[in-house]
Amino acid sequence: MLTTAGNLLVEGTEDGNFGVYRASNGEKLWSMPIGTGAVAGPMTYSVDGEQYIAVSAGWAGSLIIIGGGLTAIHDAPSRMLVFKLGGNAVLPATAPRTVPAPPPQTASADSIAKGEAAYNKTCRICHGGSLISGGMIPDLRFMSRDTHAQFEAIVLGGARADRGMASFADTVSVDDVEAIHAYIIAESAKAQGRLFGADRVRQGEIK
Repeated sequence: MLTTAGNLLVEGTEDGNFGVYRASNGEKLWSMPIGTGAVAGPMTYSVDGEQYIAVSAGWAGSLIIIGGGLTAIHDAPSRMLVFKLGGNAVLPATAPRTVPAPPPQTASADSIAKGEAAYNKTCRICHGGSLISGGMIPDLRFMSRDTHAQFEAIVLGGARADRGMASFADTVSVDDVEAIHAYIIAESAKAQGRLFGADRVRQGEIK
């Protein structure tokens, strides 16, 4: 939360809104739907005597690890937003995204449940609750067919260590990896075909 000398509190919220409040009594003065959780704290600066408020809007950090069920908000893209008094820009729409069809599911319900537990123990810290991640960390629901095919080589063999995904061979077993992959396929199948983007978020005018 940002506080200013002008008796204002400025805060982005996890439900996809950005608001300004009166610090002395908490009265909401203005708010706008921004289509994604603003986890980072806002900041303010001035240029040629004109004040701006900026926020890095996106769903990442500790809240993405915890999760919260706000799927439409989680799935919106990250972006930098800057506001000023008298601004009249409209928040640009973002291109919708679709989840690629995952490989056929061949695992049992027990294996998928085992994979969920293993994922939450080992993978969630980076890739987020329910596979929903933000920022530079790949959202595993959008894995390509090629990535699915290489999943064991990536997780155990370090096939993408050059991209920051080190081998986890000392942490998970082959059975664990197969179960985690089954869980990812199950979650991808749930999300497959859904649209993600500004078409699901009410657009607001920057005042």
